[in-house]
Amino acid sequence: MSPEQLIGYVGICKAISMGAEYYQIDADRCTECIGHYDRPTCQQVCPIDHTIIADPQRVESHDALWEKFVLLHHADRL
Repeated sequence: MSPEQLIGYVGICKAISMGAEYYQIDADRCTECIGHYDRPTCQQVCPIDHTIIADPQRVESHDALWEKFVLLHHADRL
């Protein structure tokens, strides 16, 4: 993925934002790309290997991630 594509992805993903020095992922907004892609895209587009690691203290089921996606992106239609 080119730097332009990476910037474009980060621009549309509302769960990723620039922190003081690094990009940060807001777990309350992250759906692991369920509803958009087949797998978490941040892991594919990050230019540094092994930097995006799942938090073992915050494991969410596919159904919970899907519900979060619906609430975040389609709450106005519920």
